[in-house]
Amino acid sequence: MRGLVILGLLLSACSERTPPPGSGSLETTPTGSAAKSPEPSSEAAVLTYPNGSVAVIDPAKCSVHVLRDGGVRWSQVLAGCAGFLESNVAMDGTLYVRDPKTLSAFDPGGALRWAKKLPDGAMSLLLAVPAVLADSRAAIASAARSVTVFERDGAVSWSFSLPSGEELVAPPEGMKTEGLIVTTSRAVYYLSTSGEVHWRADSPSRAP
Repeated sequence: MRGLVILGLLLSACSERTPPPGSGSLETTPTGSAAKSPEPSSEAAVLTYPNGSVAVIDPAKCSVHVLRDGGVRWSQVLAGCAGFLESNVAMDGTLYVRDPKTLSAFDPGGALRWAKKLPDGAMSLLLAVPAVLADSRAAIASAARSVTVFERDGAVSWSFSLPSGEELVAPPEGMKTEGLIVTTSRAVYYLSTSGEVHWRADSPSRAP
């Protein structure tokens, strides 16, 4: 209950305060109408930055608000998110935000560093949370059987494709020191920062 009260206060602060000058809004134009939109969700999420700032991610309003010292430091609106936003904060203060079609990176001041259009294709929304590596790169499930890592400037660093017969069952998870954990329907992989397989273990759920 206390967590809900705190979240309500944060959302109230976002709606009552005016963002500082220069905090524009990111407008994305939906393309095509064949793809089915994700089921909207009204649940907001709160993320903390390494410097103590707080990000409030509000899928219902397709908005991101970053608070610091009791005020809104910057805000962004990602039009056309269809009630779906997933995000994560890197150690260098980059905020990675994923909507149904795009992965965006915002610097600590709220400026859009880059936005990458994601491949079309059916994929469970449970896999959509972006991961952050120890060096502040971003990793996402780019399809049901592949993971892509982006450099801090938005360039693709490397991709990892699963063997035949395996699919992702969870979003990739960045390690605090180095590497990436990838969990599939058959195994758990520990990948190095450059994408090599350090080790692979059969999933515990498949153990006799």
